[in-house]
Amino acid sequence: MDLDAVDPGALFIGLPETDRPARPVTLRPALRAISTCLVSVKRIDYSLGPMPDLPGFRSGMTIGVLGMGWGDGFPRHLPAQAEALVRGHRARLLGPAHLEHLRIDLTDVPDARFGDQVLLLGQQGNQTITQDEIVALWGTDVIGLYAQLRDHIPRVYV
Repeated sequence: MDLDAVDPGALFIGLPETDRPARPVTLRPALRAISTCLVSVKRIDYSLGPMPDLPGFRSGMTIGVLGMGWGDGFPRHLPAQAEALVRGHRARLLGPAHLEHLRIDLTDVPDARFGDQVLLLGQQGNQTITQDEIVALWGTDVIGLYAQLRDHIPRVYV
């Protein structure tokens, strides 16, 4: 990027086009958070019927449902190490990913409640999920991360 305005897209969203710029330019990423909320929180027990035969599910755990899925831009095949932030704590996402929702293991976040903000990218308390962490998990690059998020996802510019 030599500020020639031939391709200002990366500059607009705060991404360097190279690791070795021709001149020093301070950029800040425009995408600082991917946020959704808990639309349900439930304790898994036998009153809900048979235990699902899905990896990571166990009796007595607390799960939440997030209002975001692969139809919003999250990878269709849930990365094994995928986590999100709830009330400043990391919590593991549970597969499979669905079109309009994801599940999250809230067992270690006992104060989690319906409506709580969940960050798939960003900082909450002293925990941070970085763009580098997300692109490694999602198997893409930073441009791919920006491009993968669907147009219907609200953008908040501050």
